[in-house]
Amino acid sequence: MLQGDYILSSIAAAILMIACINFINLTTATAARRAKEVGVRKVLGARRVDLIGQIFFESMLMAVAATGAEAVLARLLLPAFRELSGQASPSDWGDLWQHGGEILAIGLPAGAVAGGFPAQLLSSFQPAAVLKGVRRFGPAAARQRRVLVVLQFAASIGLMIATGIVYSQIHFLRHAPLGFAKENLIYVETRGQLAEKYETIKAELLRQPSVLSVAAVDQLAIYERNGTSSAGWEGRQPQQRVQMRWCVVDDDFARTFGMHMAQARFFSKEFPTDATQAFVINESAARAMGMREPVGRRFTWDDREGTIIGVLKDFQLRSLHHSVEPLFLVYGPEHCSIICMRVLADDLRGTIGLLRRIWETYSPEFPFEYRFLDDSIDKLYRREDQIGLLFRAFSLIALAISCIGLFGLASYMVEQSTKEVGIRKSLGATVGGVFAHFVKDFTACVVLANLLAWPAAYVAMQAWLQQFANRIPIQLWIFPLSGALALVIAVVTIGAQAARAARRNPVDALRYE
Repeated sequence: MLQGDYILSSIAAAILMIACINFINLTTATAARRAKEVGVRKVLGARRVDLIGQIFFESMLMAVAATGAEAVLARLLLPAFRELSGQASPSDWGDLWQHGGEILAIGLPAGAVAGGFPAQLLSSFQPAAVLKGVRRFGPAAARQRRVLVVLQFAASIGLMIATGIVYSQIHFLRHAPLGFAKENLIYVETRGQLAEKYETIKAELLRQPSVLSVAAVDQLAIYERNGTSSAGWEGRQPQQRVQMRWCVVDDDFARTFGMHMAQARFFSKEFPTDATQAFVINESAARAMGMREPVGRRFTWDDREGTIIGVLKDFQLRSLHHSVEPLFLVYGPEHCSIICMRVLADDLRGTIGLLRRIWETYSPEFPFEYRFLDDSIDKLYRREDQIGLLFRAFSLIALAISCIGLFGLASYMVEQSTKEVGIRKSLGATVGGVFAHFVKDFTACVVLANLLAWPAAYVAMQAWLQQFANRIPIQLWIFPLSGALALVIAVVTIGAQAARAARRNPVDALRYE
């Protein structure tokens, strides 16, 4: 299973767990309304196992109905999900129903888990107590509900933390210095006899005011390309082998790409021997070979022998998933298959039209197909963009479901504490005091959820970041920010119910039961 599948499965499992807890909380919130029903059934001879079976069956029936609704909803949302995630998924009803067994294998156990606690709770009512109106569930049930709230918010906080870290890493990928200027670079692949006409085409392009520089390469360095371990150099030990990337370029490659020299010079037509006896390496290659001053040292590759004439500052060969690799360059525009042009940004549409006309003059048999280098680089991180969108979307879903469950639990607590609120207000409690009384328990739950979510999220995201050779350190400020956001959402969610209870007339509250 690919890492992306693990991520999607983990998110789905977290949201399913939150939904199950949500169902349990809502069922618990309405449990008091069924207390008399349970008491009457027990008086009429119903055994506890019968009541558990009934409540459990109701939960399973709801799970089956939800599974059917989920299948319909999934079919409607699959096109958008495929576009968002880039994952292969069923494309029509027939494909979807082929996965019916898998869908039920998820839905039915979820219904069983979600229905187990309400069934145990409701069946434990004593008939004499509930028929007299005593419907307290005891401290054990209250502790169980708090545990569920903690788990629910721990999952939500974990998703928020993951969202923040994923966004930070994607922002780093988008804005990290690559060692060359990627903006306003257009490249086209040569076809037919165009490589032989390169110097003529280059001279024609450079006569255009909107074209600043032109260069030729055999392959774009941002993509994975050929490597070799057969290069030799002066002072190399017999057992020393270094895997290097290589690239064929012309003399304007560094200037066109906006690269800088760390030592000496780049290829130049002023030195005829550069065409057959010169190499340019990057800083990583110099380090790999153990050379501090590599300029002037002998270097060989296949049947080509010469000297190192310059050292380029490191630039990113591939995506930032990988570290900068050792690289050497050789001169040979006749062997290049890509023409790169740095153009002015003022009138890109007009410039492209001009390039098209020049292309059609020299190569009418082939269409003019161009790309912008920065667009090609962006595609290297499309998967990360999709993961970022998924995390943001599913974090919102998880928070929404958590708030629904929290709202249900708050409703239950307010209902159970109606007479208590009336007594407190009769004894002089303020609206703010009653509000704080309800909120403090949930605040403690959210704080505990943070203590559980933070280390788990840290370990998980540290593992995710390992796939990037170039990565950010985990920003610790994301953790308290996510926890504070969850706390604010919890207080706002509970606030509606707590405020309603606090504003109630104590006379009405005291005669409620």
